[in-house]
Amino acid sequence: MLRAWVAAERTVYRYNDEPAAPLRADIQAGEASASLFPDLGTYFTGAALATVTSFLVALKMNMLRGPVSFNLGHPKVVALTATTATVESCVFDTGTTTESGAPGPPALDGGGAGSYSGRWNLTNSEGSWKVATFETHVGPKC
Repeated sequence: MLRAWVAAERTVYRYNDEPAAPLRADIQAGEASASLFPDLGTYFTGAALATVTSFLVALKMNMLRGPVSFNLGHPKVVALTATTATVESCVFDTGTTTESGAPGPPALDGGGAGSYSGRWNLTNSEGSWKVATFETHVGPKC
């Protein structure tokens, strides 16, 4: 189950890092976000999928990319049943960047470079763990 959380987070960072211009053009042309970010549905569901998709669309519409580096911290399972799990971690990243590599606007990524602690709730459906909801807060460096 922790592997699913790590894969979910890495997938978001991978999409963060894709060049913005082609994705922005596709968004403006009306292409569905599910086809722009097809792997998100493998790792996210419900509210979490909607939130992550909205963030990525906003990132690309603002011609931004993800951080230069990130660290997923030391995630731990704090609650577990057969169908649900809760993961907590402290994540650090260097903040969004422009296409040229300059820092992006702090307002879009929660204050720019830094750490955020979070709690991710996963559900197990048909043997596959997916992030269903999450809440993160800017915090001290991990």
